[in-house]
Amino acid sequence: MLTKKETEVLTYLARGYVQKEVASELHVSAVAVKKQVGRAAQKLGARNTAHVVALALKEGLIKFPE
Repeated sequence: MLTKKETEVLTYLARGYVQKEVASELHVSAVAVKKQVGRAAQKLGARNTAHVVALALKEGLIKFPE
């Protein structure tokens, strides 16, 4: 189960934002975003950022952005 923050970060990434942009949007550090992505990747068994976003979309954990 992803946390609310992990879900939020992955949703921004699915919209095409890079991690630094996500950090700016959420008013957190780039390190914090990187940690959220890493935790989500570990939970989902993903190898990288693109993979974690793809798995989250596939599993219905985040919705495809409009």
